[in-house]
Amino acid sequence: MAGRMSALFDNTKRAFRAKAIAHASRCAAAGLFGARSLAGARSARVACRRGVTLLEVLLSLTLIVLMMSGIFGFYNTVLRVRQEGSVLAQDVLLTRAILDRIADEIRHATDIVPGDGIGFRGDRNTITIMLSRMTENYAYIEYDDTVIENMPAPQLDLIRVKYELREDPEEVDDEEGLPIVYGLFRSEQKVFDPNPEVVVELDTDLGGEQEVEDLPIETAPVTTELYAPEIKYLRFQYFDGMQWLDQWQTVDEFGGIDMGKAAATGKASYALPQAVMITIGRVRATREELELTKQGSEEEEEDEIHHPDRFTIVVHVLQSDPSLITSRKFGVADQLGRSSEGLE
Repeated sequence: MAGRMSALFDNTKRAFRAKAIAHASRCAAAGLFGARSLAGARSARVACRRGVTLLEVLLSLTLIVLMMSGIFGFYNTVLRVRQEGSVLAQDVLLTRAILDRIADEIRHATDIVPGDGIGFRGDRNTITIMLSRMTENYAYIEYDDTVIENMPAPQLDLIRVKYELREDPEEVDDEEGLPIVYGLFRSEQKVFDPNPEVVVELDTDLGGEQEVEDLPIETAPVTTELYAPEIKYLRFQYFDGMQWLDQWQTVDEFGGIDMGKAAATGKASYALPQAVMITIGRVRATREELELTKQGSEEEEEDEIHHPDRFTIVVHVLQSDPSLITSRKFGVADQLGRSSEGLE
C-alpha cells in the first residue's frame, strides 16, 4: 500500500513539473513575439521620421511660388481695376455735377438786358447769362444817409454769370503744338451799372455859370475763379427753333447781330434761344477737330468722333418765346448778317 502511494505521488509530481515546463515554454514564446513586434514598430517609426530629398524640396518650392504668383497677379489685377473704376466714377460724378450747375443756370436765364447792353450771349467756348435773384435781407433796411461808412454794399436783383474755356495762345504744348488750356472759368458780377447813360438837368436860375460834371457810378469788380481745371473741352450750341447755331447775340469777324444795346434802351426786343446744348470733356480738342470746326458745322457733324470723356446735355431755356417767333427771327437775321459780312 505504501509503495502504491509513493508511486502515485511521483506520477503527480512529474505531471505538475511537465505542466510547469509547458507553461514556461509558452510564456517564453509569447515574450519573444512581443519583442519582435516592438522592434518592428520602432523600425517603422524610424522610417517615418526619415527626411525628404533635395529634389522634393525644390519641387515643393516651385509649386508654392507658382501658386503665390498666380494669386498675387489675380489680386493685383483686381486692385488695379477697382482703382481705375473708382477714379472713373469720381470723374463722371464731378463732370456731371459741373454740367448740371451750368445747365441749371442756363435754364433759368432771363431776357432782361441791363443798361450796358450785355445780356444773354455766347459762342462756341463762352456763354454769358443774366439771372434774376432775391436780394439779401439787409437791402430792405433803412440806413442813416449821414453815416456813409456803415452803408452795406449795393445789391441788384440781377446777376451776370459767364462761363468760358481759357487758353494761353503764347504757351504751346510741345507734344501737339496746341495752346495750353487752363480749364473752365466762371465769372460772376453781382453789381453792375444798370443804366450808364446819366442825364443831368441844368438849373436855369444859375444860367451858364454851372459846370456839368460826370457822375461816376462805382461798380463792383467781376469775380472770376478757376471753376474746373480738369475741364479741357467746352462747347455751346444754340437752337433757334429750327437749327443749331454756334453763336448767339455776338458779332465777330464773320458778322452777326447783337441786339443788346437796342434792347437796353427799349428800342428792340431781346431774343433768347429755345435751347442750349452743352458739351464738356476732360480731353481737349485735337488739331484735326479744330480744323473741322473751321471748315463748317456740317462737315464736323459728318466726321464727328466719339469721345468717351465728353458729356452732353440739352437745356430748354424756360423764358424763351414759346411761339418761336423771336428766336427764329433772330436766327434768320443772324445767318443773313454773317453771310453778308456784317449787318448792323
